[in-house]
Amino acid sequence: ISTLNSLVEQAADARESVGAEPVPGVEASQEELTSVLTDKVLDEAARRAGVTVTATEIAQAKRDWAAANPGTAIETLLARQGVPASQVEHFVRRSVLIDKLIKAAGQDPRTEAGQQKVVEIFRTTAESMDINVNPRYGVWDPADGLVPTTYGWLTPNQIA
Repeated sequence: ISTLNSLVEQAADARESVGAEPVPGVEASQEELTSVLTDKVLDEAARRAGVTVTATEIAQAKRDWAAANPGTAIETLLARQGVPASQVEHFVRRSVLIDKLIKAAGQDPRTEAGQQKVVEIFRTTAESMDINVNPRYGVWDPADGLVPTTYGWLTPNQIA
């Protein structure tokens, strides 16, 4: 819980640093927990596929992004999404990892088929993992990810 709370605070600080709207209440915790669980599933899928990401690949992906988006720092863009500067490398790594998983499965990551393939890889891997989530944050569903718990008598912001 303390790790999750720290991630939520870092995301809020990142958004605030660029004037972006904060994610309210429990949604912020669910968003960060989804990110943590997504990383675990993707890392397991990569392990099974024998896919790795090097520091050189991360640096190249950042250079490619900067060349395609002159005048906009990746750190600023990601801060709007709640990614603190300390996690930019991790975020880029995830993106490279997803592309490499799609390519390892024989698809092009720029196509719809490639995007569907990564969803299939994610779901299959998640189904085989024993992922348990504290019910206060929701229920883990391999097909849908983290499904928030709903309480008819509370709004999501009141749960926090």
